[in-house]
Amino acid sequence: CAGIREGRAGERRHEVLFKSMGMREDCAINPVDTPLGCRKPITTHEEALEDFLCLLAENDDGTLPPHMADMISVIVSEIYTYYSDKERRNNQPKRYERGRNRLVDEAIERYNIDTSVHRYWYSIVDVLSMEHKEHHLASIAQRFAVPELRDLIPFNSENIKQYREVRVGSTSQDIISSFKLRIEAAVTKYAILSCPTQLDVSQAKIAILDIKDICGQSGSQAANKQTSVAYSLGMIAICSGLYQKTTEIDEFNPDYYKYHFDRLTRIQEVPKRLIFDEYHVTAGSPRIRIQTERYMRTGRKYNIMLSIASQIFADFDENMLKLASGIWIMGCEDRERADLKARLDLSPSAIDHLERHLNGPDATGAPFLALLNMAGSGRHEHFLKNTIGPIKTWAFSTTAEDTSLRSRLYGRMSPAAARAALAQRFPRGSAVAEITQRINEKANQDKSIILSPADKEKAKSSVIEEMAEEVFNIWVLGNRLEAEYENSL
Repeated sequence: CAGIREGRAGERRHEVLFKSMGMREDCAINPVDTPLGCRKPITTHEEALEDFLCLLAENDDGTLPPHMADMISVIVSEIYTYYSDKERRNNQPKRYERGRNRLVDEAIERYNIDTSVHRYWYSIVDVLSMEHKEHHLASIAQRFAVPELRDLIPFNSENIKQYREVRVGSTSQDIISSFKLRIEAAVTKYAILSCPTQLDVSQAKIAILDIKDICGQSGSQAANKQTSVAYSLGMIAICSGLYQKTTEIDEFNPDYYKYHFDRLTRIQEVPKRLIFDEYHVTAGSPRIRIQTERYMRTGRKYNIMLSIASQIFADFDENMLKLASGIWIMGCEDRERADLKARLDLSPSAIDHLERHLNGPDATGAPFLALLNMAGSGRHEHFLKNTIGPIKTWAFSTTAEDTSLRSRLYGRMSPAAARAALAQRFPRGSAVAEITQRINEKANQDKSIILSPADKEKAKSSVIEEMAEEVFNIWVLGNRLEAEYENSL
């Protein structure tokens, strides 16, 4: 991501976003957000929100109490009406509060917006967007106008009260109380759900969310649920602005038709690629699988190409395989081969390549087997090799040693120069072999000493630091010699 950002002109680098997610308010995503000017969500986002709330409302064993999904649909429908400023009764729009966002406050002063007249956040949104064309600032203001997840806890209505007699299993607890307790627990446990949206991906043409630090780690039911929450939030943040098109314009606020029609026209004309990586972490999250399948089924309608990557073939269920227009196999474990052969109905030639030639990337490239479903001509099987030069290899390398070496050089020089210097010193695209050799040489200097794991890590860090200094010095020397040569001409 740093390499892509570095390659863009300075005024366009904001179009490349990488965010390492943490349980912090600066990463907050409010799943109850709506498009600019809209007092309620459009259908695709409403479905995703209901799925997310069902996920939070699940019992500890992963099941959803009977009628909980129905009640959640009622809550979603009515919570937006309650906080809207377009209703004449039974509503409570949120009032503008100075100090919530500095940029919005400055815009209000700059345009002399009278907050005694425009008392509500939605009114501030409308003035900024429609009168002053400050759409980005209006979208920030709207974060304080829409419901937040915590607003669902005290919310009640006559239609919700009818669920008071519905119990959770054989317990005495009704599903209204259960829902409120689980939402409260989620807001308390997950800081990214505790406040208005802070993470803005709307300006990015390339957005990457690294959610590994907010996923559960232990494999327990609670950890699986945390992983589901993390993955689902990432989906909502990235997908909510993509799964929209001009034919759905009637779902938007009529006052904003032109703004959204122009925006949606631009979006739907551009092919988009959505990538769900490390999909194996969702193995204990059936609700994420349901969401993924929905995105797969509707992706073509929105000009979206969906790619799903996993280390485990069993992660892809039968519906996913049927919906896939292409399957790329980079390699497999011995224990997976029989399953691959049976479920993918591979030809003898494909089986031979699977067994003998998918041995991982090397200096010549990365071999893979591609199964492509071609319209009008059936399925094609191709054995291919992805070849890239050493500079790109260094940009994409993910081994711990190469990543550490590259990061140290990024701290000394520009990313582009660092990759070029690494490619010149290690044209095969990796320094792992030399790092390992140097570590072994250090360890063998005194064979009577047995290094602990901590000592080995220190030795590796020391070697990588030495090599980073060497590569940097060679680069500096090369630039100096080149400059001297040019001056001598």
